[in-house]
Amino acid sequence: MADDCGLLNLATCLPQKMFDFFIGLLNAPLQPLLSFVKTLLTANVDLTLFVSLWAIMVYVISLFYGLLLMYSGFNFIISGYDAVKREKAKEWFRNIFIMIVLVQASYFLYSWFLDINSLLTTAI
Repeated sequence: MADDCGLLNLATCLPQKMFDFFIGLLNAPLQPLLSFVKTLLTANVDLTLFVSLWAIMVYVISLFYGLLLMYSGFNFIISGYDAVKREKAKEWFRNIFIMIVLVQASYFLYSWFLDINSLLTTAI
C-alpha cells in the first residue's frame, strides 16, 4: 500500500509520479527504435541473397589458385638440388591447399556461425 498516493504520503508520491512521467516522456520516442534494434539483432539472416555473389567471388579467387599452384609448381621444378627452395615450394602447396579448403567452405562456415549466433540470441 506504500505505492498508492494519498494525503498522508503526498510529499513523496508527487515527485516520484512527476519523475516517472518525465522519464516516460523521454523514453517514448526511443521505444520503436529499441524494438526495431531488438528485431534486427534476433532475426535470422537470409544468406540466400548472397549465394550468387559468393559464387562469383569464389570463381575469381579460383583463378588465383591456379596461378599460385603454377608458381609453386614452377619453383618446385626449378629448385633442383636446393632443399630450401623445395621446402618453400612444398610449404606453398600446403598453404594453397588450406586456402582452397577454407575459401570453398567459407560460405557454409559463415552460415553455420550465423545459425549458432541466432540460436544464442533467440535464447536470450
